[in-house]
Amino acid sequence: MSNPVLPEFRQLVLLTGDLEGTLLRARKEFDLPAGFRDEVALAKVGMKHEVFGFDRTYVEVCEPINPESSAARSLAKKGDSGFMVCVQVDDAEAMLARAKAEGLEPIVNKDHHGSTLTQWHPRDFGTIAEFDQMRPADSWHFAPEIYETRNSKVVGDIVAVDLAVADPAAMARRWAIVTGGTVGGDGVSVQLATAVLRFAQVEGVLGVYSVDCRAADRARAGEVIRLGGVDFKLI
Repeated sequence: MSNPVLPEFRQLVLLTGDLEGTLLRARKEFDLPAGFRDEVALAKVGMKHEVFGFDRTYVEVCEPINPESSAARSLAKKGDSGFMVCVQVDDAEAMLARAKAEGLEPIVNKDHHGSTLTQWHPRDFGTIAEFDQMRPADSWHFAPEIYETRNSKVVGDIVAVDLAVADPAAMARRWAIVTGGTVGGDGVSVQLATAVLRFAQVEGVLGVYSVDCRAADRARAGEVIRLGGVDFKLI
C-alpha cells in the first residue's frame, strides 16, 4: 500500500442505543463481514463498539454502557446520532501548532500504539473531532485486523460528510486551517484528499447528519440507508 495523500477523511463514529441492531442492518445493507471489537479498551471509556470498513474509510458504531458517561447523556438527549469525525493528517505537530494559533487545544493528545491521536471538543468543531498522524502513514487504528472487516462491493468509500453547525463559513475555515484541507469555492465546505466536508445550518440538528457513499453497485445508486441516526446516501 502506497503512502496516502493527506489530509484524508478516515472514519465516522456513530452513537446508538442498539449496537447489535445497528450492526445487523449495516451488515445486511452493505454486505459486510463481522467487524472488529476491542472490548477491553472501549469498556474503559464506558462503551462497547464494533468497527467495519469499505476501502479507505471506516465506520465505528458505539453504544454507551456507563449511564453516567458524556456519551450516554448525549444519547439520552439526541438519540442515535453521528458522534465523531476522524481525519488523518500528515504532521500532528504542525497541526497542533495551527490549532494553537487559532486558540484551540485538544481534549486528548496522546501516543496511541506509536501514532499520535488527538481529539477535540464539539464546541470547537461542531462534533467531536479526531485528527491523527499514523505511523506508518498507510495504516489505520486496529490494523492489521481492521482490514478483514472491509467490503467495498456495495459502498466503495465515504466521499462526503455533512455537518450541521451554527456558522458554516467559520467552521469550514477552522477545519481547513487545522487539518490542512482547502476551503471550497462555496465557502462552506472543506476539500480533503478524497472526501469533502460540508457545513450547513439545519434547524434542530447539530453534528453529522448525512454522508455520501460512492456506490460500487451502480444499481443501488440513489438509495438512502438510515444507520445510527445518519443518512448514508449511495451516489
